Amino acid sequence: MVIDSHYHLEERVFTVDEFLKEMDKSGVDKTALMGSMVAPIDEAPKFLIAALQFMLETRALRGLGKALISNFTDKSRN
Repeated sequence: MVIDSHYHLEERVFTVDEFLKEMDKSGVDKTALMGSMVAPIDEAPKFLIAALQFMLETRALRGLGKALISNFTDKSRN
């Protein structure tokens, strides 16, 4: 049995039916539901993603790009 131990049910992201279909597709049998989030997280503006991608792909700017994302990445995965 697979149990998802932490899921914020947010119907602005997934309806209950969509969520149940995703559970079935992923093989999850049960889920512990948490309260909804304050609001869904907005996607970053395309120009910021493009600028960051340019920095990370440009050798001279790579250090700056890494510094900019360092607060938003999981340090335990390095």
